[in-house]
Amino acid sequence: MKIRIIIFFLLATIGFSSCISLVANYAGKRFEKRMEEAEKNPSTISYSDDFHVYKTRRKFTYEVHQRMDSTSVDFELDLIVLPMIKMEAALVKYLYHYDAKDIVTLGLQEECPDSLDGLCRREITTIDEGKSYVWMHPPRSKTLKILELATFPEIKFNTTEWDSWLYIPKGNWGEWEKTKFDHFYFVDSIKYQHDTIPEYYYVSSFSESRFGKNSNNYVFHVDSGFTEMHYKIENEGTVDFKLIDMSSGL
Repeated sequence: MKIRIIIFFLLATIGFSSCISLVANYAGKRFEKRMEEAEKNPSTISYSDDFHVYKTRRKFTYEVHQRMDSTSVDFELDLIVLPMIKMEAALVKYLYHYDAKDIVTLGLQEECPDSLDGLCRREITTIDEGKSYVWMHPPRSKTLKILELATFPEIKFNTTEWDSWLYIPKGNWGEWEKTKFDHFYFVDSIKYQHDTIPEYYYVSSFSESRFGKNSNNYVFHVDSGFTEMHYKIENEGTVDFKLIDMSSGL
């Protein structure tokens, strides 16, 4: 069983931290400078260059619909795979695009200040991909903090059931600190090309903790990655993602 522990450290332990809104929260100025240099240099060799789906510099744009109590919000979210110098980790950044009126209504002025001209502070996290699996750290800031309670988008190509667990230590994520989450995954069905070549995987999952049981469903395409992600969070609402665009980013 795969064990995941969220620990917040600086660059020395970037591997292996999780759920970070600002680059400065888990790396110093030196790391941010290296990251910016890598983004500007097309020749940078990165850990994700050999990935099939989440290759370096690819951009995935999602349409997001979120319902919270009596409030709902629609926005777009970009997932961009970052190049990185001298680092064996695949980094992604999430960019949130809210309407100006929603930024005010939802109280997001600090995360989306006027100085950014309608943009929000980026969120940096990790992604991993191998021949037998793909694992993605979901966006977990701004209005999507509630996804801390959910499973990670994940697919394993050589099995139909698997499980894992995650622990949030004291001092992290406020009310959710000191909590263990048990994650369970099931491949419900597979859509094939020419009856033999897998194309789409339909995965259901759920997360159990002292905060309740949350169900999540994912659709994974072998060339486009996670094309749909649907979350139902107990007492917190629902979040639905749909992939609407994918580009090389070059």
